[in-house]
Amino acid sequence: MRRSGLFLCIALAVALPPAGRAQPAVSDPDVVKGIQLVEDGDYDGAILTLDNAARRLAAEPAKVRELSQAYLYLGIAYLGKGHEAAAKAKFREAVSHIRDLSLSPDKFSPRVIDLFEAAKAEVARVPAPAASPSPEPPEEKSKKKGGSQKGLYITGGALALGGGAALLFFGGDGKGVKTETFTGELVDGDDQDHPITVEGTGTLEASLTWTSRGPAAELIIELKTPEFDLLATSDSRGPTAAQLTFAVSPGPYLVRVDHDRSCGGCVASYNLTVRHP
Repeated sequence: MRRSGLFLCIALAVALPPAGRAQPAVSDPDVVKGIQLVEDGDYDGAILTLDNAARRLAAEPAKVRELSQAYLYLGIAYLGKGHEAAAKAKFREAVSHIRDLSLSPDKFSPRVIDLFEAAKAEVARVPAPAASPSPEPPEEKSKKKGGSQKGLYITGGALALGGGAALLFFGGDGKGVKTETFTGELVDGDDQDHPITVEGTGTLEASLTWTSRGPAAELIIELKTPEFDLLATSDSRGPTAAQLTFAVSPGPYLVRVDHDRSCGGCVASYNLTVRHP
């Protein structure tokens, strides 16, 4: 049954500047199918189809434009279901892959365009990752090994979804090790970004656990740059836990908790622990 849509015109198309440049049509069959499902108002089917397409296309650098389209229509599908936060997150993904992406007001409703432009502005405001410092000479490292830094610092802050975060710094070597903990709550299709700053070279370890209300939830961990470029996803995951490890260098990162399952409104309360230099 065809649902009433969000759009004044649902003949969905993207205007990609600069004007006058020929743009390739979408040829990926899953993206084409997902767009058609959005047009038909089948948002759940569109989310499943387009999410699978996006994961596959993310491993194909030559398909960046089609990947951007998949994220764009994922955002529209989530907006159709009333999940505005998830829709904005997918719009950010679309813009992070095609920076000059824009929508035609002749093809999209004002609601879609307004949320898309807000997501685009957020991407534009995110600073570039800091450059990694030059390797430290061995003699300087040996000098620092003699000293130690001791203490425990605790800070906290409320998350947008009603959770909290605590930052622990344990002294030891010259750089120390940070353990950051975050809590939150997500409905299916939503995600939450947690910014962190890595101060040394080493391994980032992220551990996620969650409990579900209603149908079983499925969460994943994603490590991204501030421009929302994907670096890594969960190395392992189970019905209530996931883990990620990744070699990092100094600079800012985003650790995203993503509700990866369309389960008819299931809700997950999660705890995320991130350890890094």
